[in-house]
Amino acid sequence: MLRDFPLTGIGAGSFYAVYPMYTSAVVVTGFTRHAHDDYLQFACEFGLVSAAVLGAVVAGLALDGHSRPTQAPEQLLQGMGFAPPWPSWRC
Repeated sequence: MLRDFPLTGIGAGSFYAVYPMYTSAVVVTGFTRHAHDDYLQFACEFGLVSAAVLGAVVAGLALDGHSRPTQAPEQLLQGMGFAPPWPSWRC
């Protein structure tokens, strides 16, 4: 999908409709709504430019979350500084 639509992507929310055209299975059984990788699906749906912007935002959050706790004057506030970026990260 990325080879065919590298800049614009296939469109938001259209992965389930386009995926059967790219699978090697003769008959697609079941319903595939999402890819197994959220970032890959985002790149397929929105294009590589938008994926680069998302990557920059995630990297900015990681750097901010890493440097912020060391700037707090008290130990409790230093520990709380790790909390804001982590809920947006999925394990």
